[in-house]
Amino acid sequence: MPASETTIALPPLRRSGRIDDVQIIVAGRDPNKTHRIHHHFAFFAVGFVVSGRGTYQVDAGPEQAVGSGSVFAVRPGPTYHYGPPRGESWDEYYVGVAGRGVDRWRSWGLLPEQDRCYVVADVKLAVRRFEDLFSAMRRGPDADRAVIETERLLLELRDAWLGEPAEPDELVSAVRAYVAEHFAEDIDFSRLAGRHGASYSSFRARMKQATGLPPQKYLIAVRCEKARQLLADPSLHVQEIGARVGIADPYVFSKVFKRTVGLAPREYRAGLPGRRSVRI
Repeated sequence: MPASETTIALPPLRRSGRIDDVQIIVAGRDPNKTHRIHHHFAFFAVGFVVSGRGTYQVDAGPEQAVGSGSVFAVRPGPTYHYGPPRGESWDEYYVGVAGRGVDRWRSWGLLPEQDRCYVVADVKLAVRRFEDLFSAMRRGPDADRAVIETERLLLELRDAWLGEPAEPDELVSAVRAYVAEHFAEDIDFSRLAGRHGASYSSFRARMKQATGLPPQKYLIAVRCEKARQLLADPSLHVQEIGARVGIADPYVFSKVFKRTVGLAPREYRAGLPGRRSVRI
């Protein structure tokens, strides 16, 4: 949302009865979304992240964490900023709607009135509702069926809108803060979880739910993000940067960085603006 490998659009729908003048502006899925959106929307839409992690922000407000099973909305007025961190991706389903019928859906609570990120209880069912919508749209020209499927989808998501926003996981928050400070050290996540009274298996599941990554991969992602920042300093050797982020072996650092970011450290540095003559 917007632009996807699966983007479908329908003309305005006019019909009598419960659904009156609804237009599906856009609907689709981006299974490998790597870019961040910075956009002012002219319609209502919902985005549903099946896997991956990132953030959701409205105007200059605080960033809200997005993880697997997160759902959020956009509406006319504010500017929205959301997406995965650089070098990562998430799998997103979305649908955008406009027209008089949308006001009725809002009055029924099918669209949220608050700019928050929520968590869907049944991820598989929500995915099935999206796929039913896509199937109806592809069948055409029965636009009525597509709008009915959109309503079913929004009914499924309404439990998230009407419920309380997901409380941040205090254990995960504590570990993330610890990693931010000690990322260059060897971290025993099992022992760290035990200090907070949790088993490693429970903590691992909670970490993956909140961030989209298991603990060790999360640590690697943090280290690579710090390395990307350090690579902008031409006075630092790549080997020194690896050691600073906790990966002293140059070969291992290069391999891990490329697997995470998509480029080897030297390739990444060479592509930075104004960094054509640096110490590598």
